[in-house]
Amino acid sequence: MSLIDPQEYRKAFVKYLRKGTPIHFETKNTKPTTHYIWRTRRDGQVRSSHAEREGQIFSWDNPPEGGHPGEDYGCRCTAEPYLPEASEFMEITLQGVSAGGGAWSSRDFVRHYYRGNGRGVTARETGHLSAIVDEYMTKI
Repeated sequence: MSLIDPQEYRKAFVKYLRKGTPIHFETKNTKPTTHYIWRTRRDGQVRSSHAEREGQIFSWDNPPEGGHPGEDYGCRCTAEPYLPEASEFMEITLQGVSAGGGAWSSRDFVRHYYRGNGRGVTARETGHLSAIVDEYMTKI
């Protein structure tokens, strides 16, 4: 574990007391890379300006308006080190995706709710698996 200057502890603690800024020494002080990827918690509490930054790459030397992740008041965002040689993208291939019969109507779902005796059903059984996969694949 690397030693952090006591002055840095004091500055970070004062920032925390004033603005509620989370203290993350590892990334902020050592800055293992020149750039970082902005990461949010991806929940309903993320402010819209930070949600827009999700996945974007920023330089440590040129912070966006409001500062780096975790510096703005109450910000829970983090900075993920950006390594240009590592790819964030992957290819997904699905095989054997079929509907397994006609797609259930709203009436079929209601009938199952009342007469299904609590038995769970799969998307394949309802005939909607292909549509769900197609919709998902258009989003990535």
